[in-house]
Amino acid sequence: MEAYLRIAAEILGILPDGVALLGADGRIRFANASLAKLCGRIAEVLAGTAIDELLVRHPDQPERIELRTASGALVPVSVSSASLGNPRAAAIGRVLVVRDLREVADLRRQLLISGRLAAVGELAAGIAHEINNPLAFVRSNLSQLEAIWKELRILPAAAERAELLRDVDALFEESIEGVDRAAEIVRSVRSFAHAGSVSRESTDLRPLLEDVLHVASGQLRSRVNVLREYEDALPRVLCAPQQLRQVFLNLVINAAQAVEAGGTVLVATRRDADHVIVSVADDGCGIPPDLIDRIFDPFFTTKPVGVGTGLGLGIAHQIVTSHGGEIQVESTPGIGTIFRVRLPAAAADELLPAGGSRGARRNA
Repeated sequence: MEAYLRIAAEILGILPDGVALLGADGRIRFANASLAKLCGRIAEVLAGTAIDELLVRHPDQPERIELRTASGALVPVSVSSASLGNPRAAAIGRVLVVRDLREVADLRRQLLISGRLAAVGELAAGIAHEINNPLAFVRSNLSQLEAIWKELRILPAAAERAELLRDVDALFEESIEGVDRAAEIVRSVRSFAHAGSVSRESTDLRPLLEDVLHVASGQLRSRVNVLREYEDALPRVLCAPQQLRQVFLNLVINAAQAVEAGGTVLVATRRDADHVIVSVADDGCGIPPDLIDRIFDPFFTTKPVGVGTGLGLGIAHQIVTSHGGEIQVESTPGIGTIFRVRLPAAAADELLPAGGSRGARRNA
């Protein structure tokens, strides 16, 4: 028996994943070298340690588990376990396998950033146009101000001066508005391109959706009618705002690309018991029935080669499910498509004040 145990210990010692044998009390009886290294301790020190002292679970994110190291750092891990003992008798403990997910987490983070930058990249021409417009009339206004200033220096009559000064006031007002508009566009684009924090915070989805429509305005303006139906007293959502911006930007871009000029995109919010539903609908070409089950697959796209990465909807699905929500799609070819994102609401007492717009129609 001792020989078998020695062989088992040697096998466990060379495994790349951390392995622990737990007693019925949840304390470690044996830990392999990989688990000890991951914890920053030696295996002998781990013996007798309660596993709950090492593993940190997050009630609001059931899929998220972290391992606390000797230095206090938290390492993302996946954990699987099996009962230990005779199947005919009560279990005498558990075998726990702990896998280091730091590399996977880094790859997922890079994939999210790549998808975000790809979405912004698709809008680059429209964004440049949106920034160029206010800068153009600010430049024009400054030229007029220069000419007016030269006239003011030589005009003796007070009445003529007053008229020119009124023009100056108007030009200053337009110029400030143009600069603010350009700055807002740049701020919105920076917020999307930035990696952002993955920490969850109580968020009002209505201004978040307006941010999305602002960034997408270059692709929506002049060719797509945008409807907004935001329900009043909408609960907040506990989320990573940056990630949800990425989800809704992708859905809005897809909707805009699906419709012909003059088509309609509807962005709506509503409460559904203890959830919030955000829907993005269009009256575009629709999705063929034989493809609708594949749209969330990574790298699957119906767009022409060189247009789109096929990552957008796959990343959106992963983000929504990681928030404890779900994303659904209904589509009829030739009629249109609607995506619904259903997310858990934050505490019921965190209702927003009334003031959301319902059915307000205007171009984004």
